[in-house]
Amino acid sequence: MKFTNGQWLLREGYSELNPQTVFDHYFDGKNLFIYTSTKVIKERGDLLDQGT
Repeated sequence: MKFTNGQWLLREGYSELNPQTVFDHYFDGKNLFIYTSTKVIKERGDLLDQGT
């Protein structure tokens, strides 16, 4: 699927979630997996109601 209109513009009907805090990572020798949250995590309750 293509989510952009050109190189920088998002297509209508889509929104992006920007990473704010890295809370886990994993490297399997070939691939790097990084798990981030979409808002700054200051306390345990900040993990609720957000994308990953």
